[in-house]
Amino acid sequence: MNLRLRLALTVLVAAGCIVPVMLHIQERVELDALERGLVEFAEQHMTRWGRAVCEADPQNFPPPQPGVRPPPRPGGRGRPGPGRRGPPRGDFDREFERQFRPARLEDQPAPPRDTRFWAYNPDFRSDNDRAPTMPDRIIAALERDANSARFLQGNFLWVGVAMAWETGPCRYILVRRELNPVDRTQSFLPALGGVAGVLLLAVFASAGPIVRRIRRLGTAVADPEARPVPVEGRDEIAGLARSFNEAFDAVSEREKTLRRFVANTTHDMMTPLTVLQGHLADGSPEAVRAALEEAHYMGALMHNLSAASKLEGGATGMTVDDVDVNELVHRVYARHRPLADLKRLAFHEAVPERPVVVRGDVTLLEQAVGNLVHNAIRYHREAGNIALSLRTVGDQFVLVVRDDGPGVSDEQLAHLTERRFRGNEARTRAPDGSGIGLHIVADVADRHEFQLRFAHADGGGLEATLRGARA
Repeated sequence: MNLRLRLALTVLVAAGCIVPVMLHIQERVELDALERGLVEFAEQHMTRWGRAVCEADPQNFPPPQPGVRPPPRPGGRGRPGPGRRGPPRGDFDREFERQFRPARLEDQPAPPRDTRFWAYNPDFRSDNDRAPTMPDRIIAALERDANSARFLQGNFLWVGVAMAWETGPCRYILVRRELNPVDRTQSFLPALGGVAGVLLLAVFASAGPIVRRIRRLGTAVADPEARPVPVEGRDEIAGLARSFNEAFDAVSEREKTLRRFVANTTHDMMTPLTVLQGHLADGSPEAVRAALEEAHYMGALMHNLSAASKLEGGATGMTVDDVDVNELVHRVYARHRPLADLKRLAFHEAVPERPVVVRGDVTLLEQAVGNLVHNAIRYHREAGNIALSLRTVGDQFVLVVRDDGPGVSDEQLAHLTERRFRGNEARTRAPDGSGIGLHIVADVADRHEFQLRFAHADGGGLEATLRGARA
């Protein structure tokens, strides 16, 4: 279902609810006007001549009008009229002035068309046997000191009016007006059609520009050349266009990240694969050891590229949970111990007796610590020492990776965490490598709000310290 049809159906439903309310309000307004006219008729009629005639002969007041059929008794056993409706249209005041302006005081004009009236004493009883019983609703209202009250029964409107005098057989006047019966459906359907027609025209006129803008937006979204899509105005449709542009930028960035990942993987894997093939072709014990070292390097490289892709995915790529740093250190030590043994390095591990728990992404934290250890082993001379230690200081943990290798210069120390930076010794190994190992360590530390510091170790070498809050 398109937008215009949906709005049209909504308008029809709304019109179906509004029109009956409007008709009811119209009927109430017309009945109020008719009641005021009948009250005015009764007061003027009785004040000008009716009271004297009524008190002189209450049994025959008012005189019977020729051609007027007697009304049913309200609330009695009489059969009601064919259906309730609002009063007929017309100016009651003009009709009254035309029919009830007597030339002489003694004239007794007939009441308005389809109108009868009767007089009642203070007990709400009439001396005229032809008078109907006054409705209970009107009696209750007049007893509460109301000046007038009305009661609608079928096609008859009954209005009770209290006169200015307190006694006599004409204390109250009951006026009855017969309303013309009209089929309510014939009144409802034209009103519904008129309201619905106006609302539908308004909907189609207002929805047209909106539908056209949405169609233009859909065409621009489907067109791969329309980037970014045009933003028109400042409303919700413009906000939708801006959201699409933002989503497109995010998707484009992910695509760039994927391309970089594939490019880095392809490029950085080529050199160690070539070296590995050479070592395996040699077959000597030294070549096998070198081949194992290359295989370890390739595994570390793949983990780094995967971690870099996860970090570039933003906060949505991280899974934060409780991490046991003691177990993490054990896993990193066990994974890198064979490589340290190949280079005849003394690899030491130290952790507290009580578990140290932090909040973070266990995969990224383990990769960061592994990068520090791998960096220390890979660029260390043979027969050296490497230490991986964990301790607590107050409510913080301190993780240190220290080696007694060749270290780095002061100039290089300030650039270790920059992406694409590689030390002098590393450049002799793979001059075009990605250089993302320590950059990943710095990125992981920053995302976990940990502190990372590199310094010269006592006696030479490099010391990397990772410090942060415990959970």
